[in-house]
Amino acid sequence: MKGPGNFHSAAFWGEDHVELGDIAVESVGRDCAIAISRGKYPKGYPYLDPNEDAVLVATDGTSSILAVVDGHRGFDAARAALTEIEANAEVLLDRHPSPESALRLAAARARQAVVEAVASETGERSGSRTTVALAVVGSGRIDGFSFGDSRVVVVGSKRSTQVSATGPFLGPGVSADEARFFGSSIGAGSWVLAGTDGLFDFLTRTWPKQLAELATDADPQEFARNAVGLAFTGGSGDNIAAAVIRIT
Repeated sequence: MKGPGNFHSAAFWGEDHVELGDIAVESVGRDCAIAISRGKYPKGYPYLDPNEDAVLVATDGTSSILAVVDGHRGFDAARAALTEIEANAEVLLDRHPSPESALRLAAARARQAVVEAVASETGERSGSRTTVALAVVGSGRIDGFSFGDSRVVVVGSKRSTQVSATGPFLGPGVSADEARFFGSSIGAGSWVLAGTDGLFDFLTRTWPKQLAELATDADPQEFARNAVGLAFTGGSGDNIAAAVIRIT
């Protein structure tokens, strides 16, 4: 965790978490937490790096950012995207001159960082791509964008609702305008969870109810850890990154 004044952030990077079955969890303030795991079992498909996911939470005490990335053909694109989001987190939290313009700028900067990172690679890594799922939560609203198939969901007391949409994976040839932008109001008592497909692919079809039950009476660290554990129970054979925030 780091940051001056009221600004704090924490991130987990897949290259630092490569042991099967391990789950790393960290709280950020009272209401946020992040979790990461390589997964319970090895991936069932070809890959270049053992853990190509990463996760970030940043907060200024009023608003918070949740972000997850999931790299393909190496961790390179994912690392570049989240590094850029982390570097501009305080600007994104300010949301000036408007939430939409701040998000579009963040998407454009993440895209440029990925393009530059991939341009210096050779071989299979030159095809590195990434998902991004990012949400800014505060003042009774959730606003964000996504690339690829990582998700942002709002978890209520009885059910969870996905607010992000699937889109193209981020990399050269994909414009920032192709991000799937979203925004809606959100009430106290809810949770927001951002997660990669390693989480959602190993939950059952009843995941909206499963996550709601997990969140009941949980603190953020417990919720994040137990969500990853639920994917483990489902036979997780993929990397997992998750970020949660409780709306108080």
